[in-house]
Amino acid sequence: IIQSLGISKTYSAENSADQASGTIDITSRELTGAKELSLGASAGINTNVAGKFDGFKTSVNQKDVNFGFYNQEMSTENALNNQGWDPLENSFPVNRSYSITAGSKIGNKLRILVT
Repeated sequence: IIQSLGISKTYSAENSADQASGTIDITSRELTGAKELSLGASAGINTNVAGKFDGFKTSVNQKDVNFGFYNQEMSTENALNNQGWDPLENSFPVNRSYSITAGSKIGNKLRILVT
């Protein structure tokens, strides 16, 4: 889980002098309190193609995906090798995502954050 991302293309005192091309500083997210629980849901649409969805192509396997999980009763190898290769048409493609984040402080030194 990334809290922040910093890219520096110039030299500065807080960065190592060993990287002549610049540095990338990735800061991990931390549990800030004693407990955390959050649920999220979002939806979106590509505004560049809004109103032009006629014939939007999707995978045949798309109808077997619910909440990001593949629900067909066959192995992944069979799903890939034995599927039809004629794409389906989706008249209204919407991006969607769901998230759950939970964390807890255990004792004085251990913190767990799961997302």
